[in-house]
Amino acid sequence: MGPNIPPPPPPTHQSSATGQCSWCNQPINSDAIRCNSCGKLKKDIYGNKIKSYIFCIIGGLGLGIGLELIDKPDNSAGIILLVIGILSALVGIYFYVKVSQRMKSWWWV
Repeated sequence: MGPNIPPPPPPTHQSSATGQCSWCNQPINSDAIRCNSCGKLKKDIYGNKIKSYIFCIIGGLGLGIGLELIDKPDNSAGIILLVIGILSALVGIYFYVKVSQRMKSWWWV
């Protein structure tokens, strides 16, 4: 009988599903953040990035204008704008966190 040599381990295959870039229709790895061909962000990441900007701008404007109007005698409009501003800012922060997790960076502006 010969020496007991264990069989070699099975080969590991890194199977990465590929998709198609929404911008240039070239093949793209499903784990990729940017397309290698055109260099643009994947469409879902790009959409969430734009949503983050829009909601944060609306939130900032709502808070700023609401704080100005809250000192007026009829301050119901100021309170409504403050609430809208706070909620919009929170939604913007939600989308910011979502994009940051996909890009694996908190500094992507």
